[in-house]
Amino acid sequence: MARSGCLEADLAERYTIVMVSVVRRRPCVAAFLISTVAALLVALAPAFGSGEWQVSTIVADGLGAVGGGLGFAIDSDGNAGLTYQNQLPLHGDQWGVYYLRQDATGAWSSPEAIELGTGVGEANDLAYCGNTAHVSYRGSNNASPDTGYLSYAVRNGTWSVERPFGTNAFDLDHTDIQLDAQGNVGIGLLDLDGTQASSDNLASYAYYNATGWHLTTIASGAGQYPWAPGGISVSVTDDVSRPTVGYSRDGNLLYKTPYVATTTDGSTWTKTSLASGETALSMTVDHDASGKQYAAWLDGKTQNVRFATFNGTSWSVETAYSSGAGALTVNNDNRYLSMAIDSSGVPHILWYDPALKSVRYTCKVGDEWRTPRTIAAGSVGYWLAIDTDSQDVPHFAYYNYHSETGSGPISYGYGSAVPEPGTCALVLLGAAVLMIRLNRGKSSRRA
Repeated sequence: MARSGCLEADLAERYTIVMVSVVRRRPCVAAFLISTVAALLVALAPAFGSGEWQVSTIVADGLGAVGGGLGFAIDSDGNAGLTYQNQLPLHGDQWGVYYLRQDATGAWSSPEAIELGTGVGEANDLAYCGNTAHVSYRGSNNASPDTGYLSYAVRNGTWSVERPFGTNAFDLDHTDIQLDAQGNVGIGLLDLDGTQASSDNLASYAYYNATGWHLTTIASGAGQYPWAPGGISVSVTDDVSRPTVGYSRDGNLLYKTPYVATTTDGSTWTKTSLASGETALSMTVDHDASGKQYAAWLDGKTQNVRFATFNGTSWSVETAYSSGAGALTVNNDNRYLSMAIDSSGVPHILWYDPALKSVRYTCKVGDEWRTPRTIAAGSVGYWLAIDTDSQDVPHFAYYNYHSETGSGPISYGYGSAVPEPGTCALVLLGAAVLMIRLNRGKSSRRA
């Protein structure tokens, strides 16, 4: 599978060849060209990475209903992997959680079962440590698909599954799994606590380190409990015992406030409201290479895509996309928005646009959010996810639910990297230095 990479290298090579020729013959013209091209590169940088995007179906409609989540991540070789729950066995397969991955050619494997059983696989998520897949999901006691326990699986040739906290009841609607540089595991849990009462919802965090597994409650109780459609998201930098967790607090009949929670000891949490008067769907958090934290969500009151940045002391919030479509009624707890921060610090956001019934994408270049790209029109992205590879190419997956069949296909795609404005500036600087040196040589010969 061919993938689009950064366009800076080819652009720089062609531009430098032209500049060398022009500088030697017309220094004044060269100076004008440098200033003109500089302005164009800055102005048009968002367009350089906007080439054709590739999208294909990797799990066909009718092979199972993704009722319980969609895990997606990129391994260290730049290959994508995916997990999903099959709730609707139709072709000899079974209810459970499944995994498939790309090989070096970009071809996808056949789905392989991680664990099978009634109710198994809801709230699944996927992360890689190198090329090793780690998966979190809800297991089941088979007596009732509405209760279960936390399961964690790792693939070292074959799958090894464990229950970190035994068969303690967890009615999990969302998990988010992340790993630190040492390969320790952190898992965010959104737990309905086995009942239908929202006030029983728990936002929890589990992690594994040298002393074993630990479980801590982030938010629960009156005025604090999380809202299921808000989801849960984890950002881990250097240590799984010190994560940033995003969720939506269900403490008000009118609003479901976006929150982030942090801890320095793995047990005591500091909780911060990011915006008032909003209903945060699908809270997601991530960090850049320096550890700077970011958050994003879909505001159910306006259908706007919201984005927040932490400067070390406070959060600033802005609108990444303004819908103007008005309030959205949501009664389910799917993932409608996903965000990834690439190695250059560029935020990439994939979301389901309810007003247009489309899966859409945008990213921020410099201080500007790019005009949204429609990935799939007329699709219902009930579950979606985005990640970037080492070349900053965005990869994504989404589930397109068909209400008439109760199932739908899973699609995967990738786009092109966003050229970093700093790279363009380096090209111009090199051309300017070359022009100065050639002019000095010409002056020396005249003398």
